[in-house]
Amino acid sequence: MEKNKALKLNFILLAWGRLVSSLGSSIFSFAMSLYVLDSTGSAATFSFIVGLTVIPRIVVNLIAGAFVDRHNKKKIMVFTDIISGLSIFAFFAAFRLHPNNIMLFAAYVLMLGTIQSVFALACNASIPSIVERETVPKLNSALQSVGAVIDIAGPVLGAVLYKAIGISSIMIINGILFTCAGISEIFIKFFNAEKEKTVEKRSYMSDIVMTYKYLFENRTIAFFLIFAAAADFVLLPFLQMILPFINYNILKVSGIQLSFIQASCAIGTIIGAMVVSAFKDTSVFLKRFFILFSIQAVLLAACIFPEASVFGNGSKWIVTVVFGIILLVFGAANAIQNIPMITFFQLQVPGEMRARIYGMFMSALYITAPPGMWLYGFLMDKFEWYYITAVSGIVLLVFGITAAGNKIYKDFLKSDIFQKDGAQALSRSEAV
Repeated sequence: MEKNKALKLNFILLAWGRLVSSLGSSIFSFAMSLYVLDSTGSAATFSFIVGLTVIPRIVVNLIAGAFVDRHNKKKIMVFTDIISGLSIFAFFAAFRLHPNNIMLFAAYVLMLGTIQSVFALACNASIPSIVERETVPKLNSALQSVGAVIDIAGPVLGAVLYKAIGISSIMIINGILFTCAGISEIFIKFFNAEKEKTVEKRSYMSDIVMTYKYLFENRTIAFFLIFAAAADFVLLPFLQMILPFINYNILKVSGIQLSFIQASCAIGTIIGAMVVSAFKDTSVFLKRFFILFSIQAVLLAACIFPEASVFGNGSKWIVTVVFGIILLVFGAANAIQNIPMITFFQLQVPGEMRARIYGMFMSALYITAPPGMWLYGFLMDKFEWYYITAVSGIVLLVFGITAAGNKIYKDFLKSDIFQKDGAQALSRSEAV
């Protein structure tokens, strides 16, 4: 009975901690985007700053997984959130002295991104140790929903606060929220920790070698890692750089309207997470992984709609609503595609390797994003945006159709995971 209460409290504390700290971070990130766009008006400069936010995730995820697996994950979570808060206060002091130094923003996003990447490794590797196995899909859905709520509220609040109180005050709010999140995570209780304590002591290099060996032997996981890296060469630049630049600098929507557009994707994510949570057998979505991906590719190409004659004299709110509908469906399809796959990763990988494998997974997600953003930043300054958007959607669609016919994926569809029921199927799945 006492353990059940602790498990429920863990669920609430982790979700609450993410809500508090990530909300402040989202508010600041959106306000910073507006600040950089207002200050420079350059797609190349904007893509440079946004691309830098991804680099720490790649480097840290590649090398820090072994460190997280060897150390107390709760202490890492608490420490990184509190340090994040303190680093923001330090950046605030520097910003007050040099408010127009774009490179100062570059240094800040690298620093905070590094700290929070370590947190993300510890957090995601901890999930199976702080809730029951059958609750893992629900917690993943809850965290996706929390992230979506943040993506809804963050841009809206960021746009409003940017105009009302300025970016300096937003920094203070962000620092306070990170510190509060770190304090709340002190009360999380870990279970099944005894397994982690008995892990054989090895060198970091040995751990890294074992990680690559595990991936080589588990071809399904390696396949999805490679696919994610290739797809995010287009998807992440589109969502984080191209979409804001097109709307704010070319179509001239307001900061509030842009926040509504980006919030629509988050609302879709909540809807998708609710759909996944309603199904006991989440493996059903793994069968439709590439169908869901193809839907996203088509929706990306559909973003050229403002060039259609029917929208020629449309108001900015019409553009906002149509973009919102497209991204709502996009976000739902993306969540339904990704949540079951994340659960599959978490439950299949052994606990003593979970942070390392998750780190490799996250690195694969982000490793192609910076060059993608910098390439798109260059292209956006040279070519019309609608050509770039249409070609990107078509390329993703062809790529998804090709990957769906891959032998490794077809073998995966024949594996035991699709012969079981619900979370039990995921928790007992075997490597392909």
